[in-house]
Amino acid sequence: MFKHILVPLDGSPFAESALVPACTLAHAYGSELLLTRAIPLAKDVVPGDAAEIALTLNQTQHADDYLSSVAERLRGEGYSARSALFVSDPLAGITTLATLGHADLIVMTSHLRWQPTLNKESVTLEALAHVSFPFLIWRPFLIWRDLPSSVKQPPLPTPLASPDAPIVVALDGSPFAERALPYAQTLALTFHAPLLLVRVVSQHKANTLQDTPAAAHRSSPRAGDRLLHMADAYLAQIRQSLIAQGVEARALARVGKPFQVIEALWRQEGAGLIVLATHGQRGRPPTWLGSLAERLITEVEAPLLVIPPVR
Repeated sequence: MFKHILVPLDGSPFAESALVPACTLAHAYGSELLLTRAIPLAKDVVPGDAAEIALTLNQTQHADDYLSSVAERLRGEGYSARSALFVSDPLAGITTLATLGHADLIVMTSHLRWQPTLNKESVTLEALAHVSFPFLIWRPFLIWRDLPSSVKQPPLPTPLASPDAPIVVALDGSPFAERALPYAQTLALTFHAPLLLVRVVSQHKANTLQDTPAAAHRSSPRAGDRLLHMADAYLAQIRQSLIAQGVEARALARVGKPFQVIEALWRQEGAGLIVLATHGQRGRPPTWLGSLAERLITEVEAPLLVIPPVR
């Protein structure tokens, strides 16, 4: 499942921290690491301007040397690693090498909404909008003093998966969301980590059904309770199937807002990873990604394994 792992780098320690989970997975599955860096074309280079051309060539050589040195270091540590430099925008470089290298996982770091990003658009969100490869979005350990004053809780350490760090799997009852299960199951078995299956019943939906004439009848159970019971039954069935395959799993159904419930459970459980599938279509991130995945990517310190649709 994780035989070719693509790690986009930009020369910064922030991006390079993605090698931590990438190497962990490569060691566990014997994966090949594909390192890439994209150098954007200089738009202001005038043909014949020797100084600008020399500067561009120097930047390209420096980037290529950096990639080669990282790949060589990884090979020295026993990993299979190769690198490729692209003179293109980052998105084109990522998608090209992911396709040519038959990548089945892309590992990237990503800034949160409140972190300084030099006003650049998120390459992670852009890439997710255009490729069909699973994404592991990694969060380097964050320092409490660097958090904005609006954040009330310090971030937790972010292990990939371990017996003490359950993997949260977000489900909504659909076969589409269940596409996340094989990935979560594989990680759980490899790292001996328990799964926490979560389904959130929308408070709005529960309130809407509660207002129907049938729900208003005294002999009818509350709509929210019925929905919660159905969610419990659905999760119990999946849990039993996972247990039969040797996976430790728990299940929790909650009424509320999905983002708030999943974030709270990640913190309370000391979880290491959140796994979810996304409903995707080409377009702007809020359109193709969905509010839950988009908010988790941009607002929560949790590492995320995001499974996009096959395009």
